[in-house]
Amino acid sequence: MVETAPKRPSFQPQFPLKVRFLNGIGTPLKPLIKLNEESLLSEAQRQTGLSDWGNESFRVPFQILLKSLNREANLHFVGRSALRQRLLRLLVNRLRIQDHIKRYPEVLDVPIKRPLFILGLPRTGTTFLHNLLAQDPTSRWLRLWEILYPCPPPHPTTEKTDPRIQETAKQVQKINTIAPQLSTVHHLDPQAPEEGNQLFEHGMVGFLFEAMATVPSYTKCLQEQELFTTYRYYRQQLQLLGWNYPDKHWILKAPFHLLHLDALLTAFPDACIVHTHRNPLQVLPSMCSLCAIVRGIYSNRVDLQEIGQQWLNNLAKAIEKGMKVRQTANSEQFYYLDYQDLVSDPVGTVRRIYDYFDYSLSPEMENNMKAWIANHPQHKYGAHHYTLEQFGLDAEIVNARFSNYRERFNIA
Repeated sequence: MVETAPKRPSFQPQFPLKVRFLNGIGTPLKPLIKLNEESLLSEAQRQTGLSDWGNESFRVPFQILLKSLNREANLHFVGRSALRQRLLRLLVNRLRIQDHIKRYPEVLDVPIKRPLFILGLPRTGTTFLHNLLAQDPTSRWLRLWEILYPCPPPHPTTEKTDPRIQETAKQVQKINTIAPQLSTVHHLDPQAPEEGNQLFEHGMVGFLFEAMATVPSYTKCLQEQELFTTYRYYRQQLQLLGWNYPDKHWILKAPFHLLHLDALLTAFPDACIVHTHRNPLQVLPSMCSLCAIVRGIYSNRVDLQEIGQQWLNNLAKAIEKGMKVRQTANSEQFYYLDYQDLVSDPVGTVRRIYDYFDYSLSPEMENNMKAWIANHPQHKYGAHHYTLEQFGLDAEIVNARFSNYRERFNIA
């Protein structure tokens, strides 16, 4: 009798009828959706009438990303179309940002004093903390719409009426139509605080590309790169976005920073950093589940075992790199926060963070936080269910990969 290999766990996206129809009739048309450098750069230049890309260090990761998407990602028709539009938007943004800085070079003189960064493994409460800190009326944080369309720079007088808000809302609606379960894991709101990963995508780097598609060649490239130039460009984007908001301190969040902590501290030498922690046995399957849902937006074939191994390796490497940089960094710049402490006493946690970094926590901010918590109970958008076994992962192996991390931060 011939033995067959066990079937690999997979995730089957549940598309609405319209998406299934488009994928069905569009399959033979996929080659017409061009994911190549020449086509995308030319179209971005045509749409903007601009041609100056600024520092062209983005070209190499862009080329590798495109090769990886074409050869490894198994994109369906709708996913391929969506990724072309996403890449085109990023290139258009880059041209407009460069043009604005050329016309207004004083943007690069905008100070960024003692910005507060939230980083740590994904799914460790960073979003919850980010929303709480954004209740400070003296803070400046990134809204989803201004991350997607950062130029021209937003202005406080129109930040609630800018037409880019409606354009972003349309995009969010499309995503929720294709993947309605995404809102349970990471709710998108055009005007709510959002992490800054997509600003890094203007340099064609960032872990979101890895979450969206199976791109192992690109992942290898990203892990081998030093991102000092990319972080300088990230700082310039923040200067542009903060141009019309003087005297406000930045509250920024991105788990991605953990992998490149050295570049972050070089670009922002006076950064104040909150490093969140949570049991990797809970973090890892949660991140894998999010990745599976996002991948389903772009591909019919979502290999859960491949996702499990990818994010086990990615997160373990991020922790290792972050801990190595931390050995020589100024310990006073770091505040270590356990997930359970945040969940059990959110307002008290923020108060302790502000005391540690000598920020001023006003009564207005405290009232704002309490109101936000009351209006956003846990599981407001549904409960998120996941297990290690779904992704071919074993608790003993996960614990072994994160043993130094668990010991260093006393994670049971």
